[in-house]
Amino acid sequence: MIRGLIYLEVCLFVISFAQVQTEWVKRYGPANGSAGAKCVGVDAAGNIYITGWSIESSSTSRDYVTFKYNAQGNQIWKKVYNGPGNNNDEPFALYVDSAGNVYVTGESNGGFTTSQDIATIKYNTNGTELWVRRHTGTFNAGSDRGQAVIADELGNVYVAGFAKNTVTGLDYATIKYSPGGNELWVREYCCTDSIDSDVAVSIALDATGNILVTGYSDHLIGGGSSDEDYATIKYNPDGDTLWVRRYDTSSQDEAMVIRTDNLQNIYVTGIGFGSGTGWDFLTIKYDSLGNEQWIRWHDYQGASDVPRDMAIDQWNNIIITGEGNWNSAAVDYVTIKYDINGNECWARAYDDGGYDEAYGVAVDNYGNIYISGMGSSTPPYYDDYLTTAYTKDGDTIWTIYYDQGVGDYDRAYDVACSHGTDDTVYIYVTGQSNDPTSIFWQYCTIKYKYKAPLVGLNEKVILYPNAESNNLQVHPNPFSEKTEIRSMMHDAGYGIKNFSLKIYDISGRIVNDLTNNFESCIMYHESNLCWSGDDAHGRRLPAGIYFVHQEAGDYQQTEKVILLR
Repeated sequence: MIRGLIYLEVCLFVISFAQVQTEWVKRYGPANGSAGAKCVGVDAAGNIYITGWSIESSSTSRDYVTFKYNAQGNQIWKKVYNGPGNNNDEPFALYVDSAGNVYVTGESNGGFTTSQDIATIKYNTNGTELWVRRHTGTFNAGSDRGQAVIADELGNVYVAGFAKNTVTGLDYATIKYSPGGNELWVREYCCTDSIDSDVAVSIALDATGNILVTGYSDHLIGGGSSDEDYATIKYNPDGDTLWVRRYDTSSQDEAMVIRTDNLQNIYVTGIGFGSGTGWDFLTIKYDSLGNEQWIRWHDYQGASDVPRDMAIDQWNNIIITGEGNWNSAAVDYVTIKYDINGNECWARAYDDGGYDEAYGVAVDNYGNIYISGMGSSTPPYYDDYLTTAYTKDGDTIWTIYYDQGVGDYDRAYDVACSHGTDDTVYIYVTGQSNDPTSIFWQYCTIKYKYKAPLVGLNEKVILYPNAESNNLQVHPNPFSEKTEIRSMMHDAGYGIKNFSLKIYDISGRIVNDLTNNFESCIMYHESNLCWSGDDAHGRRLPAGIYFVHQEAGDYQQTEKVILLR
């Protein structure tokens, strides 16, 4: 019990340059061959999952190799997949679900009959291989690849990529598997009936379980020639095509990433051919019905620019990163942030004098942004891991390099982040790095941490004389499914009236008003309510930091709560 006047104000912090710390670095390579990590994922417990390729044996060439590390960087398991053809097997995507199951997809050699197939694997959190499923194109034509994988809340698995058809060439291939690995449906898409390339590269799900796939698709332009367009498809959970949208600038256009927000809008980014500027960032927003909402172009310095990744924050802002060219010898990180209406909030470039390519972006619950790829810390400008962090307003928080050694090449290809319980953010970067003792490549995974400043909310917590300090309690916290809000007030004569209880997000916006769900808390009266992390319309809120705020007359109290997904 706390007696006397207590006054605590939580306000908008001014962010200064924070210190980032390297928690650990983990490397892996076979004894007499190369290896390269491609993807990183993290689960709710802070375990880290890495997948990539490794030449485990000269007799099998490249194999899928997937690792799990705990939060301390200790290896929990390592799993190797060698396809039936004993030849090149290479993963291109990884997904970790809320139960810690791990899904990996890519291309795998099936031998002389099928050549390269789409091979998808499901491991449980203990590393047990639950199933492997292979898919080959029509007539076993070969050259098939899984490029993206995701799972829904029911455990159904969706893979997007391409499969070769002897009549139409490469076609989009979208596959749905049940949680047990049964193939539920396969959908292929091609623009023409001639031999051309239709290649799906990215997949997303919306809040109602619909599947969005994008990539690039050839169309004939006469004289036997063709060029590539954006092609975005929406399927319902049964595999029915709801709509197809194409975008063409009369030149080469390639969609690279698709994402959805919590309002079921769809965002596609990639390259479009600008007017006299070569390739530029080209981003399109569709509503849930496929209506085009806006198109945005971004040219860096008049030369070709290539986006590599995109993320959506909890306020439905869009962050895109990639590379911007400004002459034949220099490439810089380029990162752009748009709001939901397509207004450019800011654009940032990072140039260290060398060749800088951004490959991955992640956003934390505060809206801070992490970009990772390759840069050059010192002349003669060999490749190093380069990770930089921005605030939601585009201010640089920190930049850090990883250099295995002078003359070595180190390239980060993916980045992810997670949260501690004390405003600490952990950032995970993976890719490939030269072995300092040989000519071979190795996996290299790094965990960074820093103390994230709390931004966005200007909120007061006031406890009056003789008031209890624990009148408002939230448990469990953090939570993923539901949490109990317990309110108990003591009327000590300071005027409890007009009771309210509301949920705010970190920007100070009211996302749910629970007042009518509570009884008035007067004279030692206690009330309890379970909150499922939804907004005022019953929609699931994204993972992040929220504030439970109650008022009654002159009394106010706030509790921070962390929602995990």
